[in-house]
Amino acid sequence: MYYNNRGNVYRAAEKLPEAIADFSKSIELAPQDVTGYFERGQTEVMLARKETDQKSNPSNTPPALPTWIKRSH
Repeated sequence: MYYNNRGNVYRAAEKLPEAIADFSKSIELAPQDVTGYFERGQTEVMLARKETDQKSNPSNTPPALPTWIKRSH
């Protein structure tokens, strides 16, 4: 349970590799508990999306706003 909880804290802090490591440790200690598998899978998907986003937008600039959105000053 400890590793699942800490993994969730790491994930919330966007420390995804650390979260995956903790979920893997949780699985090692309690392989019959599906929670670790689920949480690790969710985190791996988040990490893959983050890596894909970084490849498609390497400068990390936000996309331009649509013209119909007015910026407030």
